[in-house]
Amino acid sequence: MAADKRNSDRRFQDLTAETSDDETQKVKVKKFLRNKATTYTAEMIQSRREWLAELTQTQLKHLAHFSEDPEDFKGKIECPIGVAHVPVGIAGPLRINGEHARGVFFIPMATTEGALITSYTFGSNIITRSGGVNVKILKDALKSDPTFVFKSSAQAQSFVTWIENNFGRIKEIAEKTSGHLRLIKAVPKINGRRVILCFHFQTGDAIGMNMAYKATDVVCKMIRDSVNPEEFWLHSNFTTIKKTTAENFVNGYGKSAMADVTIPRKLVERLNTTPEQVERYFLRTVSFGSRGIVRNQCSYGERNDRHSHCLWTGCGARCQYPLRQCHVRNDQKWRFVF
Repeated sequence: MAADKRNSDRRFQDLTAETSDDETQKVKVKKFLRNKATTYTAEMIQSRREWLAELTQTQLKHLAHFSEDPEDFKGKIECPIGVAHVPVGIAGPLRINGEHARGVFFIPMATTEGALITSYTFGSNIITRSGGVNVKILKDALKSDPTFVFKSSAQAQSFVTWIENNFGRIKEIAEKTSGHLRLIKAVPKINGRRVILCFHFQTGDAIGMNMAYKATDVVCKMIRDSVNPEEFWLHSNFTTIKKTTAENFVNGYGKSAMADVTIPRKLVERLNTTPEQVERYFLRTVSFGSRGIVRNQCSYGERNDRHSHCLWTGCGARCQYPLRQCHVRNDQKWRFVF
């Protein structure tokens, strides 16, 4: 408490900032020590929030109400000032016929987009009345893609052989960085005197990006000390987390899943249409329009529901990155395959 008081009572420090008309104005900014022992306490969070409210002349009263222990914020957020509140609803029932998830489920969704949950409840009911959606995980490989640069292509080729001969050592070092991480393989992609080393990790139920990058950093430093490349880079844009690449499109990123459902004709006709009309619409407008704007063929707009579910779980919208691609097609039996 004494340390909290010392931090919260620190005086304002005058700093200068240039305005658009080149005039200088004085801005009072309160300095907070980012001390691990004091940052994540209710007193420090309140002090930081009150300072920000005073500085910006805004009301931040809703952020002050939360039930979490501030100590739990460590490693998840820096300089916390409170917790945002988003309404949570449920969609469903949704019958899932999966390898692990089997039965009828209700899906929590955090959103302020009107009609989103109604839309997904409607779709869930159609799927459930059709016998449920069949789901299978096809691949599980969270990837990282460091690049190593050598003096010649001959050295790059020798490095590929070195990776094959030392994979056991690489795997041991990577897996020591986390009890939840497994290194499945390391695939070298040679291009002249450069080699992209594509690591394939499994991270259990976690998204695992931090685990994967931490392990990649430790392994790359070991490789640097062992083979002495000209330089290396932790990322190469070969497999990215924020956009689709050719590698991600063909081989996937993270968990690759397939889901299909067969909707009986009588349920389709309750929607005031027929399977033939839907197929004709799909072929003549949706797939054609998607090709016309140079998209990934026909993409299903799954981002709204995915973001709302991720926000509810507490992971935040950052969950979107490994779940970037989703495609849909239908056949003459009105079977959707995602």
